[in-house]
Amino acid sequence: MSGSNLKIAFLLLCHDAPEHLIGLLSMQFFQNDNAKVYLHYDKNRPVESFNTLKEFTDTKDNIFLLENRIVCKWGEFSLVEATVNMMKACIADETFEADYFYLISGSCVPIKPLATLQNFLFENPYIEFIEATDISKKRWVIDGLQEERYQYTFPYNFKDDREKFDQHFEAQKKAGKIRVAPKDFKPHFGSQWFCITAK
Repeated sequence: MSGSNLKIAFLLLCHDAPEHLIGLLSMQFFQNDNAKVYLHYDKNRPVESFNTLKEFTDTKDNIFLLENRIVCKWGEFSLVEATVNMMKACIADETFEADYFYLISGSCVPIKPLATLQNFLFENPYIEFIEATDISKKRWVIDGLQEERYQYTFPYNFKDDREKFDQHFEAQKKAGKIRVAPKDFKPHFGSQWFCITAK
């Protein structure tokens, strides 16, 4: 096997305008038998936009558009759920046996040929490219909550309902309601984006 034979499943988590995504997916980078895109389009977006995207993807063998859309919200489990659904779709796809899952967003634009990525992954086998920062050794959050993220509960969305988010957080702090961490709990923080082996 060589780098040129590596199969990469791109998990595209997006909410962008369909015209932008069609332009992105039409790039030469994705026109390769060793690349397939599994696309989740945020259910927050209008059905007309989804239908425009579907018309385009229905003509492409290397793009799988998930019909089961989820309303994705910043900082919530919905983003994880949409990602897992894309991975499940890829695993169930008998027409494409991926060596790697690469999670990207609609804002990601390739600037080098696919072969560059394939060769890099081939030369670095068995490595999972996923950020996992041990926050007991290094601060991960630049500005904002860090330990508080697991010490308190957050039933309100930071972006959608900031006032209630802040009020609930302050009330917990004032009442001294800190969650008890499980024994040997070692939190690691990191970006949601990754490139991991399918295995």
